Amino acid sequence: MLDINEFKDNLIGYECVRVRDTQTIWLNDTSHDALAELPGPGSPAANFTRHFSFAPSANRCFTEAELDHDERRVYQAERYGGGGVGVNGGGGRVGNLGRFQVKGVGPNPVTGSGAVWHSYGSLNLVDAAYEAIYSSVLAPLLPLGCAKVHGLIRTSATGAYHAAQAGAGAATLSPTAGAFLVREQTLRPAHFMHAERFALARPTTLKQEPQRVRAVHRQLKSKFASPNHFVQFIGKFILSCCKQFAFARAARIAHGGVTPSNLCLDGRWIDLTEARFLSGGQNFRGTPSFYDEPQVIAEVVTQLVHVFGKSNQTQFNPAPLLRYFQSAYSGCFAYYALVVMGLPDAGLEALAESEDGKAYTQAYASVVLRGKQPRVELPAQPDPADPVIAFMRLSYLSLAAPSACVAPAGVLLRCQPAQAQAALTAFHKLFHLSLARAADAPGTAGGLDAFRFGGIACAIKALRWACLSAYFYRDRITSHLYYLTTDRPDELGAFIQQCIDQSRWIFDRACAGEVVILDNATVRVVFDQAQGRYRVSGASTAAFDRYRDCLAFLRDRYPRLRLAGDFDPAFYLDGIAEPVTALEQMTALPAAATPLEA
Repeated sequence: MLDINEFKDNLIGYECVRVRDTQTIWLNDTSHDALAELPGPGSPAANFTRHFSFAPSANRCFTEAELDHDERRVYQAERYGGGGVGVNGGGGRVGNLGRFQVKGVGPNPVTGSGAVWHSYGSLNLVDAAYEAIYSSVLAPLLPLGCAKVHGLIRTSATGAYHAAQAGAGAATLSPTAGAFLVREQTLRPAHFMHAERFALARPTTLKQEPQRVRAVHRQLKSKFASPNHFVQFIGKFILSCCKQFAFARAARIAHGGVTPSNLCLDGRWIDLTEARFLSGGQNFRGTPSFYDEPQVIAEVVTQLVHVFGKSNQTQFNPAPLLRYFQSAYSGCFAYYALVVMGLPDAGLEALAESEDGKAYTQAYASVVLRGKQPRVELPAQPDPADPVIAFMRLSYLSLAAPSACVAPAGVLLRCQPAQAQAALTAFHKLFHLSLARAADAPGTAGGLDAFRFGGIACAIKALRWACLSAYFYRDRITSHLYYLTTDRPDELGAFIQQCIDQSRWIFDRACAGEVVILDNATVRVVFDQAQGRYRVSGASTAAFDRYRDCLAFLRDRYPRLRLAGDFDPAFYLDGIAEPVTALEQMTALPAAATPLEA
């Protein structure tokens, strides 16, 4: 595996001094092993604070009284280019220390001389906390995950700036709480690209941009036995990105800032200060728009292959790689659309490649990509008319009442009834066969109860994912982060962990056994797929054969049922009732689905 530290021309040392009176506010509970090597006799939080609380003395956000010049460390700034880097020559506010990277420790030697917002070098606490939340929530959800954030350190009440128009050259800046975000080091496509608008101050012994890019590409060539092995490496990058962005589209997750420097060469995402879950049929106007995010991969591949060939006197034709990208992306989307729809994993690749798989997932894609016009303002609350959620409900309802679903499906898909019926029939076949393959019993779904209970379990998983992603809507998260930063800073770390803990059951992958419906501090509700019963555990416990009875019990015994952060899940609990009840009331197994070809 390639390592940034192997490419020395991409690293420039710079000196930092200790920042006084900092405090660790959150540590990732999955980072114990990575942080165990940190020296110090104190607690993990104390050792973390002591080890990473350094910044350049040139940082304008810290006064001399806040800096201890007697204790110094040398950090490594990273040089990189590509679209999105602006006037900087790399990570203008990040520095590497050992195996870690710290964000918020600029300015450094690759910081450009542009607008203050892009050059002052700090990281505000709200952005840091948001990135920690999204990196940790998406890490187990996305196929390739995210660069791991290990923890956050609060610097001071004036350790950074808040921009009223973040990213704008004329933004109004005001002092706000700052942070150091500590994450793992990564290698990015941008490390092999030219920073067009940056030049090192002369005189210097370091390579200027053209020489640096040529040198790192020649070093990259030495990692491969032949040019074909480099092409295979790029092919692996393409497939990883296809998986990542196809799942993200199916699950309506926008990175928000896809550039060569905000991706890792292994396909993971990094720098998620603009990431967000979207309501159905919404095209978020990020950089680029949500619908256009996957196409950045084609641009990255074209540039990498071109510069690698130019630097090493080797010619490559990128066309086959780009055709592979388009083909792989289509296949990955079909697969992950079925995952998001809640179908069991067993045999899902073959189902996605089938004609029924292609037909149904194309219909699903048409709903996800419904709103063509990119939008900046997105719903801050769950949308009761969300077309993706409506299509999911109809798909599962059609398993029990197919004729009643054709007309509303046609409205959602904006197509003729015959086309809508074809999509729902395809889902019926896919579901029937997915249950059979999950049970390892080809040709049968195991009888009526297995079909009903399997349908209920899968519907709950799919609709829980789709509905409760609203818990993580950007406006909801950031507004609470601003409130905590200003009024309750000591509770900020607990809120970060609260969001991560909620995501673990909301995005649980189980669609068999005990399938979680809801889990909060007072009550846990699950569907026991084997028994076909709904179980409530809490101050009041009970079990039910019918979901509506379970829902009535919850309303009676837990009248103010909320998720952490006072999030009301009623729209979700009510929304799953219709398809679940229809499946409960089935009295006969539908006609066997036409078998797919092996």
